Amino acid sequence: MSFFNKEEWKLLWPFYLEAFLGTALLVFPPFMIIYFASISFSATQIGILLAAYPLASLLFEIPTGAIADLFGRKPSVMLGWILEGILFILIPFSTNFYFIFIIMLLLGASGTLVSGAYEALVVDLIQSNKKNLVNSYFSKKRSLYNLAFIFSGIIGAFLVSIFGLKAIWPVSGISMILSVVFLYFGYENFERQETSIKQSIKKIYQQTKISLSFAYKKQALYYLLIIGFIVGIVSSFEGLISWTPIFKSLNFPDYAFGYLWSATGILGVIAPLISTKLLKKGKEKHMLMCISFLILIINTFVFFFNSLILLLIPFFAIYFLIDFENPVSRTYFHKFIPSNLRATIGSVESMFISLATIIFLPIAGILIDNYGGKFTIFISGLLMIPIIFFYSRIKEKNN
Repeated sequence: MSFFNKEEWKLLWPFYLEAFLGTALLVFPPFMIIYFASISFSATQIGILLAAYPLASLLFEIPTGAIADLFGRKPSVMLGWILEGILFILIPFSTNFYFIFIIMLLLGASGTLVSGAYEALVVDLIQSNKKNLVNSYFSKKRSLYNLAFIFSGIIGAFLVSIFGLKAIWPVSGISMILSVVFLYFGYENFERQETSIKQSIKKIYQQTKISLSFAYKKQALYYLLIIGFIVGIVSSFEGLISWTPIFKSLNFPDYAFGYLWSATGILGVIAPLISTKLLKKGKEKHMLMCISFLILIINTFVFFFNSLILLLIPFFAIYFLIDFENPVSRTYFHKFIPSNLRATIGSVESMFISLATIIFLPIAGILIDNYGGKFTIFISGLLMIPIIFFYSRIKEKNN
């Protein structure tokens, strides 16, 4: 049995190729924290730099999401990736904190052209062709991303061992631009509108207002947006900003973070496929609650482990669960959204997550500088409790 059926591949091949080949050279994620630490930035400064990206996302997310809904998702995504590629290439030209902070802000602004719009582009294409492929797409896309990360980790480890940490930025920039090439061949089921700049601004405002009102009144979306905010806090506390100093304190070499990333990629290939097999229609909420409970237990154990081997177990388990959860949560989220508001509401969700990370990434840095990474991860586990509570409040029959 083939991984893609014939009709699925014919419709979605550019998006699947982009997910894999456009990501294989995206080598910066496992080395970013190490790079910033290598140029003498504290965890607090690193937290501020990481918060710059969502800060820009918060300022630009809804307008750019509305623009994508009104004028086309594909051009929006392609422009965003081109700008991000150029900005990645510029990072190693200076070690000045303020220069890199500005670059991170611009990366966040460019990223808003992609977030929301990309998912809306693919979901509407699938639905316009009357195909039942949404859950399959999210699952396979996640697996392809993680398959690509296996290669990106190995490539990154090689580059860092030979050329040093600076090499991660231009290579990642090339990866973003390569994604544009594949997306160029993707079909967009969208009718562009002819309008003036003044009319465009008015329509963007109206589209955003309608989307926010819809999300507020729709009980399920209301709770899912709150959950998104808490997830933003969790990701701020349990990300590589916390794990990197833990592993570095145990003499883990810089280049080996690439192999660590590749190992998580292997798990990430498998996890979404397993979740799709286990997921039963109408049972998404229960699965998401179970995943949240498991993360609560695992992150609690991290606080009590002191050896590298023992800490690798929860590290891999968490990454497995994140990839296991992704296709389930994306399918569940889009279940409650009409097509004409899909990109904008996707941007609203990203805005909530961005707001959380803006506030809590610097706080994570402060906690790490003062109490260590394990304590910070322990706190992230406790935040699963309100997530489970808000999932339990969603009444699907009324949405």
